Amino acid sequence: MAFTDFKTISEVQERFLIKYQEESFIRINPVEVSKKLIEELEFTEEFIDTRVSEFAIRENLIFPVLNRQINVFIKISKLHI
Repeated sequence: MAFTDFKTISEVQERFLIKYQEESFIRINPVEVSKKLIEELEFTEEFIDTRVSEFAIRENLIFPVLNRQINVFIKISKLHI
């Protein structure tokens, strides 16, 4: 059968005996946010306009969070070496 022979997802499921189950696959794990990061983001919110460009968003909001997270990952990785 060609792909175009199927008109709905349920037809494909029935034809190929596919069971569909929807559920959340992302686990939300609470993390402790450092005081320094909170202070940095609060400063950014108050004094830097991050809405002017994608660069401003990346450098002032995204990078600080990712930078802290990679440092945590590196520390954990060193423990397992």
